[in-house]
Amino acid sequence: MSNFFTPKKCELCNSISIKYRDYYEELLSNKLNSIIKKSIFKVLNRDTENIGLKTYNMYVGHFLVKCLDCGFASIQPPLREYDLLNFFNSIYTQSKGTVLKPGINSLRAVSQYDYLIRNVPVKGINSLLEFGAAGAAIGRRIASKNNMDSMSVVEPGLNWHRLYEKYSEVHITPYSSLFDVPLKAKYDLFLSSHGLQYVSNFDNYFSRAVRLVKKGGFLFFEVPNRDDNWFKMKLNCGGHTVFFSEKSIENIAKKYSLRLINSATFGAIYGAKEIKLRENKFTEQIGGRYLRFILEKP
Repeated sequence: MSNFFTPKKCELCNSISIKYRDYYEELLSNKLNSIIKKSIFKVLNRDTENIGLKTYNMYVGHFLVKCLDCGFASIQPPLREYDLLNFFNSIYTQSKGTVLKPGINSLRAVSQYDYLIRNVPVKGINSLLEFGAAGAAIGRRIASKNNMDSMSVVEPGLNWHRLYEKYSEVHITPYSSLFDVPLKAKYDLFLSSHGLQYVSNFDNYFSRAVRLVKKGGFLFFEVPNRDDNWFKMKLNCGGHTVFFSEKSIENIAKKYSLRLINSATFGAIYGAKEIKLRENKFTEQIGGRYLRFILEKP
């Protein structure tokens, strides 16, 4: 392990009780990740070796730093913004089809909407920004239900921008980066479904997100639940840059002066058989593999 970088404390709660390991070696040694990677690139008809290794190379010299107190983990030092954006534009986002999927009636979008209306006054939302939007299913569902004229998204994949214009039920203003969104634009709701785990620098992105929300507004996120059980099983990490546990959400609220409205986990627990995963994909239960949380900006 290289000794040029030595983490001192958790970037979220400042605990000095941390554990870290070489993230590049973690990716290369993870057999499940390798199997999934090869399957994905085979389906996409991409050059597995060249693209896969090139993708992994951006993680050289970076470490997975996990807090043993709150469970928050991130890649340190932060990855270069250019590398992440290049990855999404060249491999992930551009590999999608020619229709705007998933739809607003997809299982995930419906489940997320139901979760939101149980916890916040969704009908009072008149403006929203969806980050890492891809098909922007949950944002489009809220906008359609509330008869909104428009909504905004942050999505680096330019192919999605063309699909928004052609297929979306509501007018979408797209931005390629969160930092392209003008600070004078204040939203009732900032939301992200599986986008927050890919940011290059968590503090930079989350601080910006908070600044873009009106006072009294809300932030909603769904991310993978990376609890102690997941880390012990050494499952596929998917090249993620930030890892969240339910306990870490409390510290996020505290650090950024937000009020935690609710947090919950959904889906089958890690280790469940695949058939159980399909049956309980978005059922709320302790230890579920998806973590949702809602924060309010006072």
